[in-house]
This record gives sequence, structure tokens and C-alpha cells, in this order.
Amino acid sequence: GVVGQGRLFVFGHFWGPAIIGGILFGFGMTLAGGCAMGSLWRSGEGQTKNWLAVFGLIFGAALTTEHLKADFLDMFDAEPKYLPTELGSSTDQAFFLSVLLILAILALWYWVVKWNERTEKLVVE
Repeated sequence: GVVGQGRLFVFGHFWGPAIIGGILFGFGMTLAGGCAMGSLWRSGEGQTKNWLAVFGLIFGAALTTEHLKADFLDMFDAEPKYLPTELGSSTDQAFFLSVLLILAILALWYWVVKWNERTEKLVVE
């Protein structure tokens, strides 16, 4: 059978929530002065300004799980996407080709980043 087909998929409504979540995450990190883990260890060190951020994390996670997630996902009516099936097959060979495709994309991205570090062609002044 196909390796992990029941577990390895991305819902078709991934892009909308991902963009909105990324924007909210960026605002939250800016307001809190760092990511969730940073806020947690800073509040553990006694920095009381981060206690509000930790409360916001707890409240936001509960609110998202209880109310927003189901309602928000209903706005994007789409079937789950599984990369090997999208490539035209659902065999183990297609699964491994999907992994190779992802690794190739990562290698290309790494090459672009290293090239840009040397040349700074993609740097905005």
C-alpha cells in the first residue's frame, strides 16, 4: 500500500488560513517581543511583561480550537491534497518521488540563499 496516505496530506484550504495565520503570528510576535517559546522562558525568568503574552497564547489557543478553527475551515470547501496522488499516482514509488521533489525544491532554495549571500542581487536597499 501507499506509505502513510491517510496521514500525509494538506487540505486544499491550506493557503488562506496559512497566510492569515502568518500575518497574525507576525503581529503577535512583534507585540510580545518574540515567539511563543521565547515568551514562555522569559516569563519563567520573571519578566512580568511576558506574562500577558503567555495568557494571550493560552486564551488564543483555546479560542481557536473551540470556535474559530471549524468555522474558518468551513469557509474553504476543498478536498485534502496528497502530493503523490497530485503527481498522478498513489503508489509507494510516487511517495518516494514526492520526497525527492521536496528535497530538490529545498536544495534549490538553499542554492538561491547561498547565491544571494554572495551576490546580494535579491537584497532590497
